[in-house]
Amino acid sequence: MNPLDPTVDYSVPKGDSKYLKFEKGETKFLPLASAIVGYEYWTNDNKPVRLQEQPHNPSTLPNIREEDNGTYAVKHFWAFPVIDCADGKVKVLEITPKSVQRAILSYVQNVEWGAPVLKYTFTVKKEGDGFETRYTTMANPAREIPEEWKLAWNEAKENGFDITRLFDGGDPFF
Repeated sequence: MNPLDPTVDYSVPKGDSKYLKFEKGETKFLPLASAIVGYEYWTNDNKPVRLQEQPHNPSTLPNIREEDNGTYAVKHFWAFPVIDCADGKVKVLEITPKSVQRAILSYVQNVEWGAPVLKYTFTVKKEGDGFETRYTTMANPAREIPEEWKLAWNEAKENGFDITRLFDGGDPFF
């Protein structure tokens, strides 16, 4: 397959990341466990720091990056293991957009849907850029979970997967 041939349908493969990000277009995932929740800020070294409790005075946080407008951004986040439906791999999904959090929570709290863990998938559609970014979140009807997804999740757990390592700056997979 020649990517320089305009008659060939070719797309650049995505990196093999352990983290699922909302890219433009649709992202579909299956929650594998309950989320951890907390607060996240970014350092001057461009590293995330995750806290279990909301800080009272963000400007006193170690090495917190100052925004262009002189403020300090600390965002509420959810993080949980998911299956990336595009490749069937276990990944960590961190959600900071409040619109996505509210939409997922509305499904979870609805008795017709209930807890999504290993039951149903979500599709999040991202459109726009910067302040014009919009997210649409939809639950997908429950279907039989592919056996290979269950096996991938069991393997990750057997290898010591622990989502709470994010609070110590660690890798949930090791």
